[in-house]
Amino acid sequence: MRKINTGDVFILARIMKNGNVKDVIARFIESGKTQTYKTNPEAFGMEIFSALADVLADKNVEPLVYTLLSGITEKSENDIKAQSIDDLLADLKQIATENNVASFFKTAGRLGGK
Repeated sequence: MRKINTGDVFILARIMKNGNVKDVIARFIESGKTQTYKTNPEAFGMEIFSALADVLADKNVEPLVYTLLSGITEKSENDIKAQSIDDLLADLKQIATENNVASFFKTAGRLGGK
């Protein structure tokens, strides 16, 4: 597995733009439930899962996700697509552990704006 690089930032920016991530975040904030989530982490988790599903449901986003994960994990896109959920979660955990993921998302978010 390699470190996240500049090219990955641009792929994530396209994922965020194609998946309308800013709209998803705005709906989340506008829902007024942010205080509720502080006392109910399960509701927060479900909201995040729902928001993520909205983004990933876009047919233009799926191939970009495979491209991004394939590059970082140094696996083929077909291997990423075929791997188990457990393996995907392990890869995501390793990516988060070995990189400054917050900075990565922040930078990509700036580039992925409308």
